[in-house]
Amino acid sequence: MACGGDVTNNGQGGAGGAGGSGGAGGSGGAAPGDAKQACMDFCHIGEVNNCGMQTGDCSQFCDGVFADTAPECENAIGSLFACYIPAAKDCPDDPPPECNDEADAVDACQEANGCVENGCFEGAGPDGASSCGCDTTCKGVAYSTSCETPAGGMTTCTCTQGDMVVGTCTNTEAQGCGIETSCCAQFFAP
Repeated sequence: MACGGDVTNNGQGGAGGAGGSGGAGGSGGAAPGDAKQACMDFCHIGEVNNCGMQTGDCSQFCDGVFADTAPECENAIGSLFACYIPAAKDCPDDPPPECNDEADAVDACQEANGCVENGCFEGAGPDGASSCGCDTTCKGVAYSTSCETPAGGMTTCTCTQGDMVVGTCTNTEAQGCGIETSCCAQFFAP
């Protein structure tokens, strides 16, 4: 349910994935079939200019971006990458501000048609207790997990959809606290 992979320029923080990768220019909608090409063009420009974006193989990177994208949002993502292309050769550390409208359109589309992870947390106490949780919005609905593990005990998660607790569960085989990776996944139908 994640949305895109991380892109880091010059070895520093910056760009983001489908919702915030790094380039410039402003454009209208990408034509069908052109969305992935815009991603590939952006990635290749970064490679050629040794931007250090850590995308790996461009085909795999773009396949991953679009695999995590709601189909309704592919053209918006293509427009975002097309907007980033003119500045990509300069290896910016942050997305150019002239692409904010395209980035906002991607975020809005993903929230309406896919899932956007709003953040996760992890914490540990000195006695071995730990906690973690995640907040994700899918198709306009908020999903949340909050998991507690007492020292030497079993992890128990509280699963919330919107403002209502929809279940609690014991995390046995599940990995992590994400809405798909925790035991809460059984209660969520994003």
